[in-house]
Amino acid sequence: MEHELQIPSVYLINDLEATAYGVSALDAKDFCTLQQGRENTPGNRAVIAAGTGLGEAGMFWDGCKHVPFATEGGHCDFAPSSELEFNLLSSLKQDNSNVCWEDILSGPGLVSIYSFLLDWHKQSKPTFLNTNQSTGTAAETITNLANDKLDSVAVEALELFSRLYGAEAGNLALKHMATGGIYLGGGIAPKIVNWLQRPQFLEAFCQKGKMRALMESIPVQVILTTEPHSMAQLCILRTLHNTTNQLYSIQNTIYNSIFHIPVSTLEAMKTDFMLM
Repeated sequence: MEHELQIPSVYLINDLEATAYGVSALDAKDFCTLQQGRENTPGNRAVIAAGTGLGEAGMFWDGCKHVPFATEGGHCDFAPSSELEFNLLSSLKQDNSNVCWEDILSGPGLVSIYSFLLDWHKQSKPTFLNTNQSTGTAAETITNLANDKLDSVAVEALELFSRLYGAEAGNLALKHMATGGIYLGGGIAPKIVNWLQRPQFLEAFCQKGKMRALMESIPVQVILTTEPHSMAQLCILRTLHNTTNQLYSIQNTIYNSIFHIPVSTLEAMKTDFMLM
């Protein structure tokens, strides 16, 4: 890529890492609060984003700022916690021996949940599942049916999806000790905010035994914009710029103490010095 574009250095980052960078650049209007928690609490943060797949990223608090980092947490094993969820797992295992959270919390996952519930209730599949439309389109159809209360199984599917989203968001919060907040990104959360605001999401999020008090203190917000990556570009450039200036400052201090070169001279000759 560097050769083709004739650019000295090209850096590739994970898409959820980019989302994490973009969080700090968003305005209050870009969020919907699901749980207030303890506001302005310093600490780690994390992002979970269901869309075509499931992405997860952390934001480590270094004492001054949040430093995003990528994970592949969406590929951790799905962990059922009820008879219905155990049956869902068994159903999915018929086609895939390794069922991960991404198989549940995604567009295709919502379709799988809906299909499982149809079988569970011994109902025939509607025609839109038998056509060649994409899973994204099918997931949107299921959501619309649930919103309009035209299909009781679609309603149950959205309720189960929201509960499981809350459960895994809570798992992520515990693993990252995300006292600074959990953010729901991706393409699905903004479209189902009305479902995430129902009790099942936060109940599953907070249902962590002796850790319940901690979970209730963690702010939880939905990122309403589906394109935080563009804001991330500015944040990354700003971070690189600040880091470079810090390195130059350290370098100048060393040169000044060893060679007694005035800092003002070093600043004027900044571009002529290489970092040692």
